[in-house]
Amino acid sequence: MKQLILIFILLTGQHIFFVGASTKLIRDCEILKGIYDSYKINNFRSNCCDMTNIKCKKINSEIRMTELDLSNTNISEIPSNIVNLEELSIIKFIGNNINGEIPLFFNQLKHLKEINLSRNRFYGQIPKTFLDIKNLTILDISGNRLFGIIPSGFCDMENLKDIRYHDNMNGVYPCSCIKRNFGYSLNNFVRYTRWIVFIGMIVIIISFGILNLIARQNQIKARLKRLSRSFTKNNNNNNTEIELNKKA
Repeated sequence: MKQLILIFILLTGQHIFFVGASTKLIRDCEILKGIYDSYKINNFRSNCCDMTNIKCKKINSEIRMTELDLSNTNISEIPSNIVNLEELSIIKFIGNNINGEIPLFFNQLKHLKEINLSRNRFYGQIPKTFLDIKNLTILDISGNRLFGIIPSGFCDMENLKDIRYHDNMNGVYPCSCIKRNFGYSLNNFVRYTRWIVFIGMIVIIISFGILNLIARQNQIKARLKRLSRSFTKNNNNNNTEIELNKKA
């Protein structure tokens, strides 16, 4: 019987109570309670859809958990059993100081549209398994310690609109992605054959006959001379002075 009128489930001494809840929603909340218990996170509610950091909505006639925000909870890792919350579209683990490589299992959540892992201590490279998440629209991995090559496959993800990668360590960004006009927030770039190498905080991109300077969260002064290429400037939250002279 899919629709249950009244259910009591006993889990580690606490009753989870639903009126008219579906079996799948009960399971979603049970998984969440296990996460809260394992990582000693407070403020769990028996009807998890009433929690401020959780959002639920009706999918195929059943209410399911669709958004999970475990930001600033001091959780030490990303629980692998979140893959059982199969209808999640938004996941946030902001500001938890999670230390380690980014897990590979996010691609098991086929409905994900937004992943925010910012302000942690993730290191290593960006997993290529992100490329399997076809509905992904926003990826925020800023404020970590990532390095290496950003997979060029991101350029081919039709739904991806925004990559946020600022405040990380060194790495390489494929020039081919510039044509996508991502709302990206990256680090310091200099031209390197078909790739862009970033080391610091100012972004200079030269490719396809276009010079882009992207300066974010810095105090920057730049003088660029003898420019015959088109120049675009993205100045976001800076104290920036830029002088352009086409002739010396």
